[in-house]
Amino acid sequence: MTVNPFVVPQRNWDDRRPLCPWKHAEHSSYYVPVDHTEEAFRDFCNKVGDPATSVNRPTMVVAVGGEGCGKTALLHRCAHWLDAELRSCKIDSLIVDLTDETGLGLASDVRLVHWTERLVDRLAIKNVLRPALQKELSDRKGDPRSTLPFLGDLLESIPKVLHVILPGIEFLNEATVLASLARPYLNLYTECASDDLRRALKVPGTPGLDSVVELEVGVLSVDDGWIFVESRLAAAALAATAPTIDEATVRRYMAERIKGRGTTTIRELNLICAAVFADAQTNSRQAIEFGDFSAYYLRNGAL
Repeated sequence: MTVNPFVVPQRNWDDRRPLCPWKHAEHSSYYVPVDHTEEAFRDFCNKVGDPATSVNRPTMVVAVGGEGCGKTALLHRCAHWLDAELRSCKIDSLIVDLTDETGLGLASDVRLVHWTERLVDRLAIKNVLRPALQKELSDRKGDPRSTLPFLGDLLESIPKVLHVILPGIEFLNEATVLASLARPYLNLYTECASDDLRRALKVPGTPGLDSVVELEVGVLSVDDGWIFVESRLAAAALAATAPTIDEATVRRYMAERIKGRGTTTIRELNLICAAVFADAQTNSRQAIEFGDFSAYYLRNGAL
C-alpha cells in the first residue's frame, strides 16, 4: 500500500505525539513553516546568540499558543538545535523529556516536586553523575528549590548542559518559580495555553521573568493549510496510484473549518488529513474531496 504522507515516521496515523527530532532524526524534515512556528524557532536561535556563551546564563523557554498548535514540537526542535550546536562546540549536552509527567490534578508546588523527582530519577538511569553526587542530589529531590540550583552547580562543574522539557504550566507563579530555578548549564523548556499567563509574559519587566524566552505560536490560516498539505505530499513522493488531494479542496476545508469553529490547528489538520487519506486508500478512491472531510467529523462525532 502507498505510504500515507501525513503519518510521521515512528508514529501511527492517529498518533498525537509531537515531532521529536532529537529522538528521531527524520522528524527534522517534517517541520513546516506555518502558524508562526518558523518565526518562533528563528527567534529562539537569535535570542540564544552564541551557543558557547549561552551556557553561562540561566534560560527558561516558554512556548505560548492554543492547544494543538505545535508548542511541544517547537520546544523539541529548539532543544535539539541547541543540543547539536553545543556539541559542535565540544560542549557536552543532554536532553531530558518530562512532558509525559504532567501531574494533572496536583497543586502547583506538588507538580514541581513531582517533576524534580522524576528528573533526578532520569539522571540516575542515564548515569549522568558520579554515584556519590547522584546520591547527594537524590537526597534533596523532595525540595526543588534546593535540588535544581544544586544540580546547576553540578552540571557546571562537569561541565554538561542539561535541557529539561517540562509539561505545560498555567499560572504566573509557576512561571516565576521555574524562571528562578533556571541556572547556567540548566535550561528549562515549558509551554502555556493560558491567556492570563500569555498576557503577563508580554509585559516588559514582569518581576521574576527576566530570564524567560517567550516563543509565540499562532493558529493556521487558509494559506497555511495548503502549505502544510503540499509540503507533506511533496516529501512523500507518492506513487501515481495514490489518492490525490488538490489545493481547492484543502482551501475550502480550511475556510469552512475556520468559519465554523473560529480556528484550527496543525494537530487537527494533520490528524484529519491522515484519516481521510487512509480512508481513501482503504476504499480505493482516486481523489480526496471536500465531502470526505465532512464525513470524518460525522463519523467521529466532532464539529
